[in-house]
Amino acid sequence: MKTLKSMLGGLVLLLVCATAANAAVKPAATKLTKEDVVNIYIDAISHGDMKGLDNVLDDSLHYDVQRGENVMTLHKDDLMDYLKTNPADPAVTATTTIVEDGDRHTKIRVDFHYATYTRTDMLTLDDYGGWMITKVESSFS
Repeated sequence: MKTLKSMLGGLVLLLVCATAANAAVKPAATKLTKEDVVNIYIDAISHGDMKGLDNVLDDSLHYDVQRGENVMTLHKDDLMDYLKTNPADPAVTATTTIVEDGDRHTKIRVDFHYATYTRTDMLTLDDYGGWMITKVESSFS
C-alpha cells in the first residue's frame, strides 16, 4: 500500500511538472510589419491569395470606390465576400509608393496595372498594437 501511494504521488508530481514546462514554452505571436500587411493585401487583390487578409483588415474598415461622380463604400465583410467570389486577373502587376510614413499611421499608394486600365488604392494603415488597414480609397484611370 505504501508503494502504491508513493507511485501515485510520483505520477501526480510528474504530471504537474510536465504541465508547467509546456505552459512556459509557448512563443509569443509575431507582429506583422507595414510591409507584410501591404504584401498580404496585394497578394489578395492581384493573385486571389486570401491567406491572412482577414487578419490585416480592421473590423471598422472603410473601402471607398470612386466610379465617376459616385463613391461606393464597402466594409470588411463586403470586401471579403467580393474577393472570394471574383477571380483575380493573373496578368496584373502592382507598384507601391509610400505617401506618408509615421510611427503609428502610414499611407501607401498601390497601383494595380491591368491590361487596359490602372486601379489606384490609397491604403491607410494604423498601428493599434499591430498594423492594420483601416481605410482604402480606390480609383480607376
